[in-house]
Amino acid sequence: MAESFITEQSPYPLSSWLSHVSLYEDYIIDFIIYPSYTLQSIACNFAFHPNFVDNYFKLNKVYKLWITDVKDDGMSVLPLEVGKVFNTNIKWDKPIEADIELFRRTNTESEKPLQLA
Repeated sequence: MAESFITEQSPYPLSSWLSHVSLYEDYIIDFIIYPSYTLQSIACNFAFHPNFVDNYFKLNKVYKLWITDVKDDGMSVLPLEVGKVFNTNIKWDKPIEADIELFRRTNTESEKPLQLA
């Protein structure tokens, strides 16, 4: 199964079918971690069953990002807006200095840019 995530070409019929069966039909696992085909397996993607997300995840903050630099091994980003959850809605505001600094520090202190897969 793992090999199909690395070698299969788009539209990924085998790996998507195996994932669907595992997550929804047999419900034998809560999530799948698989290598990113687009990023030549240097990063991973996650697929979660919705019940797992409902039971164990809590969304606190989301960012709208501006991509400032793209390289072969990643990208650099800065936040344009910060969304905070209120009931079932997201309220968007301008980023505060701490939000900007979080991404600035991540982009400049590591050898590789922030990786978003």
